[in-house]
Amino acid sequence: MTLTTLKSYLIQHHQATLIDLAHHFNRDPETVKAALEHWVQKGKVKHNTLEACQKSCCKNAGLDVYEWLDA
Repeated sequence: MTLTTLKSYLIQHHQATLIDLAHHFNRDPETVKAALEHWVQKGKVKHNTLEACQKSCCKNAGLDVYEWLDA
């Protein structure tokens, strides 16, 4: 995984969860997160955390989502 391949993936998919990115690139989530921070600092990627829906059945609570802002 390079910064360029990460950028290309996010441009193509517009947004992705940290877990999806880690699986796609076969890397540890913390490694992917560190690479994503490069694009966040440049203002190209927005980081969001999905909040709990207050129901025990919600599986999206606490998911890190990254969105490409500048195509």
